[in-house]
Amino acid sequence: MPRIAVLDDYQGVALQMADWSVLASDCRVQVFRDHLADLGALADRLQDFEVVTCMRERTPFRRDLLQRLPKLRLLVTTGMRNAAIDLEAATDLGILVCGTAGGPESPPAELTQCGATLVTKDELFVRADILTIHVQLSERTRGLVGARELSLMKRTAYLVNTARGPIVDETALVQALQARAIAGAGLDVFDEEPLPPDHPFKQLENTLLMPHAGYVTEEQYRVRYRDTVEDIAAYLRGAPLRVLNPKPRS
Repeated sequence: MPRIAVLDDYQGVALQMADWSVLASDCRVQVFRDHLADLGALADRLQDFEVVTCMRERTPFRRDLLQRLPKLRLLVTTGMRNAAIDLEAATDLGILVCGTAGGPESPPAELTQCGATLVTKDELFVRADILTIHVQLSERTRGLVGARELSLMKRTAYLVNTARGPIVDETALVQALQARAIAGAGLDVFDEEPLPPDHPFKQLENTLLMPHAGYVTEEQYRVRYRDTVEDIAAYLRGAPLRVLNPKPRS
């Protein structure tokens, strides 16, 4: 009787956005709408599940968690990459990791502006009235916007980040906002998500905060949960789809 956990369904839509009835009749699906950040509590919750599905990067799956889940055999993430999953650890532990497609549109663009001129990085920070970030998080882009870059911006300028939190040095941004070195910031992503209740961002008047909702549309949900169900069904048939584990070295 495979037990399936659906994590971080904050809006309670997972079971509505796909036909879960196509799974074997003995599958038991349990949806969790809350978010557990504590490692021990999360491990206790998931220890009896063979399949876990996660929504984007809301819950990290590092080695220290994966090795405490001896029954886990399939981890499905929405999207075809997830920086919060340790793929090497999953592979070492015999855990299959699969992904999903995304919707046809790019929802984060709906949260930002339009029209662009190619300039150097420094010129961008010096000239922009509203500077928006649209790059993937990687070792190259982590901390891309720090104290130096923020100091180049106009005092009347705004920073918008709908990409990933760690691309911006959060401490430097808080200091810039507190000092009114820039006019304000619009943020949909953070170093820690959900944003802690006592975070300095919440004490500032010159921030507009959103809960990493830039990709949340009905179209995206339908595609991602549809593919999640397909991934689980394919795994149960012994023919997995959209596998993200690294291939063995020849």
